[in-house]
Amino acid sequence: GFNCGTEVRDILRAQISFLTAEAICEASANATVSQAILSGAVGRIFVDEAHVFVTQDYYRPKFHRLYCLRQFGRPITFLSASISNRVAYRIKAVFRTDT
Repeated sequence: GFNCGTEVRDILRAQISFLTAEAICEASANATVSQAILSGAVGRIFVDEAHVFVTQDYYRPKFHRLYCLRQFGRPITFLSASISNRVAYRIKAVFRTDT
């Protein structure tokens, strides 16, 4: 696991790290996450509750800032138990993905 106070070396040793959209958008965590991704320690990014990106933007507005993750060129997998075709289309459009 990982929290905002963790050193980059700790992320590099972790097999799985869980972060909230809010944590990724914090400046201190963003630099750490960016360094871990750029070092090759992150092979795939998973976004859980992906439907929130479209359906509840008022509730978790920082979800909209996750589009910046595409700059790293890593595969991104969107997870949701309640995603509609409209929501999937919107996520594909914002993240410029076919999957």
